[in-house]
Amino acid sequence: MFDRNDRLISLFKELAAAFIRNEANTPPLITVTNAHVSSDFAHATIFVTVYPEKDEEHALNFLKRKGG
Repeated sequence: MFDRNDRLISLFKELAAAFIRNEANTPPLITVTNAHVSSDFAHATIFVTVYPEKDEEHALNFLKRKGG
């Protein structure tokens, strides 16, 4: 059975993946791999992988611009 933290992590991963899918319509491929929620539920960190790796900087710049 899932607790609140696990449900929030799952929800954040789904929402982040949907957001990236809708906003990033060009390469590179960005995949949400995990999420972490602070103990007070005030902050979330989303972990991603980028393919191809040579476009990692471009992808991170995109995510920083669009995130927030």
